[in-house]
Amino acid sequence: MADRNIDKKRTYVNTNLCIACGCCVMVDETKTFFMDDDGFANTKENDVELVDAQIVCPTQAIFIKTLEEYRNHHKSIENPDNEKK
Repeated sequence: MADRNIDKKRTYVNTNLCIACGCCVMVDETKTFFMDDDGFANTKENDVELVDAQIVCPTQAIFIKTLEEYRNHHKSIENPDNEKK
């Protein structure tokens, strides 16, 4: 298994919030964003903080987190009653 730095921030897309406008793809010079088979934005495996794409997203579907923050965020969405207080 590849050694990954889980403390490094990455760019992710919440596909539940994405409206498939393509703004993120248009401003992404790194070619990290792409439109998936369903027409929604997604990202390739990345270690970049694509703030410009986050800024232009009209639904705030793009977020920048570490891998650990990402996992914790999704756990809290899936199990809102277990969220830390």
